[in-house]
Amino acid sequence: MTKPMQGVRILEVAQHTFVPAAGAILADWGADVIKVEHPKRGDTMRGFVASAAWGWMCPRLRANR
Repeated sequence: MTKPMQGVRILEVAQHTFVPAAGAILADWGADVIKVEHPKRGDTMRGFVASAAWGWMCPRLRANR
């Protein structure tokens, strides 16, 4: 079965939660998503660590695969 975005290439240059989540959805739909990150730091959300005591799950863990 052909996916709706099959054959489409996406260049993702954004950071934080919402746009990478959109890139993941586009990849699920068949797009070839290329994520560009800072060469030394990577995505800002990679360094974000949430404590279980905060009562909510880290957005990166929730959205990233």
